[in-house]
Amino acid sequence: MAGQYIEQARASVAANSLNAAVAARVPIRGLGSAALLDRPDISEMDLMESQVRGRFESTDWYRMIAGFSTENLLREANKIQALKLWMDLKSYRQMERIETVLATQLAVDVKRDSEERLRQARASAIKAGQ
Repeated sequence: MAGQYIEQARASVAANSLNAAVAARVPIRGLGSAALLDRPDISEMDLMESQVRGRFESTDWYRMIAGFSTENLLREANKIQALKLWMDLKSYRQMERIETVLATQLAVDVKRDSEERLRQARASAIKAGQ
């Protein structure tokens, strides 16, 4: 029973990462509306892509900000900073999941290595005792 719990715990680390990747792509009701986009329901991934593409990849955006007043430039800079903070948080959480996966993988490797060393030590002890 304990062995099953250990295997389930290990599998849950991988499942958590996969679930987070899927969740980032599932539309959230009203997210697009809240972000003033043309679709009311979008995923977090869609939001990030639309915000980046709508600025960095858009020649219209560059023309638009060229005509902004200082006040409107500050508003745009605040929006970009808020988006960056949100994306930094998403990145931090993703790095936590990566760290968890790596730690789990290391724990499995250490256990496998120690089990092999123990098996070899037992085999040597049996031979020495004969």
